Amino acid sequence: MIARVEIEGIDRTGKDTLMRYIDYMSNRTMVVKTRGLMSNIAYADLYNRFLSTQYVNQLLEANKETLIVYLTADKEDWEVRMKIAGHEHLDFAKNEMAFEYAKRVIRGANILFFEFNTTKQTPYQIAEMVMTIIREENQC
Repeated sequence: MIARVEIEGIDRTGKDTLMRYIDYMSNRTMVVKTRGLMSNIAYADLYNRFLSTQYVNQLLEANKETLIVYLTADKEDWEVRMKIAGHEHLDFAKNEMAFEYAKRVIRGANILFFEFNTTKQTPYQIAEMVMTIIREENQC
C-alpha cells in the first residue's frame, strides 16, 4: 500500500512541478513531498555528513509505504535550467554520483522506486505513470 510519494533528484530536475501535478491528479488524497529519504542519504554522502547505520535503517523502515520517484535530466538541459533560474553552480557529476549511491541503498531495502528523465518526458506524462503505479500497487 502506497501512503505517500517522495520526489527526489538534484536541483532543477522538476521536483516541485511534479509534486503539484501528483497532488492535483490524486485529488489531494496522497501525501506528496519533495526531498526525503533519498536526499538525506545522497547529501550525507556528498557533503561527508555522518549518518549512523541505525538511523539509515530507521529511515528505510519508516519508508516502506513510500513510493520514491527519482527525477533526472540530461546534463545539457539541466545546465540551461540552472542558468534560467539563476541557480548557483553545482557539480552535476558529483550530485548524480551521490544520488546513485542513495539509489543503491534504497533498492537494497526493497522500497518502491521509479526513475524518470524530465528531459524526455513531461510532468504530465510522469504524473500519469506515477498515478498508474499507485493505483496498481494499492489494488494488491
